[in-house]
Amino acid sequence: MVNKWGGIPARRTTLQQLIMFGRSTQRNQALLMESANYLRTEMTTRIAHRLRDMQTLPFVAMSNEQLDSIYQFYWRTFETMRRMSKIETDEQNEELIHVVTQLLSERKSKLDLIAGISRECINFMEPAAVNYFLARMLRSQVSREVLAKQHIALSVMQSSGVKSTTPNVIGMINTSIHVADVIRRCTDFARKSLSNTYDLSMDDPRLPEVVLEGDLDVQMAYLPAHLEFILLELFKVSMQSTTQKHGQVRQKVPPVHVRLVSGIEKGDMIIRISDVGGGLLLDSTASSMAFESSSNNAIRARGPLLLPGIARHPHDTDPEQDLVWSFLNIGKQLDMMNIKLDATSSATLGKTGIDGAVTPDPTASYPGGDGLMRLSVLNMDSKNGLPIVKLYAELFGGGLDFRSLNGYGTDIYLRLPKLGTSKELHE
Repeated sequence: MVNKWGGIPARRTTLQQLIMFGRSTQRNQALLMESANYLRTEMTTRIAHRLRDMQTLPFVAMSNEQLDSIYQFYWRTFETMRRMSKIETDEQNEELIHVVTQLLSERKSKLDLIAGISRECINFMEPAAVNYFLARMLRSQVSREVLAKQHIALSVMQSSGVKSTTPNVIGMINTSIHVADVIRRCTDFARKSLSNTYDLSMDDPRLPEVVLEGDLDVQMAYLPAHLEFILLELFKVSMQSTTQKHGQVRQKVPPVHVRLVSGIEKGDMIIRISDVGGGLLLDSTASSMAFESSSNNAIRARGPLLLPGIARHPHDTDPEQDLVWSFLNIGKQLDMMNIKLDATSSATLGKTGIDGAVTPDPTASYPGGDGLMRLSVLNMDSKNGLPIVKLYAELFGGGLDFRSLNGYGTDIYLRLPKLGTSKELHE
């Protein structure tokens, strides 16, 4: 059955399609049933794709208890979804929502997935193949969350029968996001996060100010939770770098400059974040050495082609930039911090203290979580979260890039489609 469903291509969608369909669904019971059946079949298909990917991993890696538990979770999810009959009534839709809600609450955490696969596969696969595999797994997980929560939100809106007081909100999507307001809100959150990390007051001059310039009236149709996550993590990177470089030698650190540009090509919007925090590039020697096997006779699969269709992206040619976008750095950080992952739990992440006590996963109840991982809660270097930020930025046709001048600073470029007409980058 996995091969049967795995051979069906994913039916990728756009934000614009979700918006138009969502507006019609609010008034049409038949369309809500159509949405339910789309979710039912699409979840089954996409999970089957991930099962096929995991079946191509080296046997010795999949024999690990942690990775096996991830595989079993995906298998149970697949079996549950494929056995559901066609949705034709409200009662069946409620059952679908119940099942999907359970699956979302039991999903494997992103940290769990990254740490387990990077640790177990790096000795048997090329780093490029491990990164590509993780990108496919995580991108699929995020896209499934979007589809599921969009349908759940539409079902709740229709069943309540209450006319929305915010007509610009369609399920999880806001069709009129005022981007400058989101930027201001996220810079405040980033400053608070940094003040907690370094135990500084909010008015401490070592916390960089943010200067916002450009097209401040631009609006866009997007997922507010995703936009806030992306911007928050990028601001934390720039602010943390600035404080680390200048905080000990200056009474007042230089500001972070943010320019918002309402582009015209393909309806894209661009946000440039500029800092003088010394540069973004990681220590390539230390990072690469951290993933070398302690055994000299470790056998790796030759070449990046371990999964069907795996090939390096044509723009991934700069080894230093590749290092910044590498999921392996997150796995390395988790190992260095001695983060303990429980293979028998769906998302149990904790840290072992001196007294042997295990602290529960601090990301589980993080405000606005919804599966959007906040690496700073674990006191990780903000730069190590960039691979996940890039994944979210690219999900619906956006992009994330940077230009770094080591010893001086970094320009980060975030490009997002304003009109929501780009298809999701599922695989």
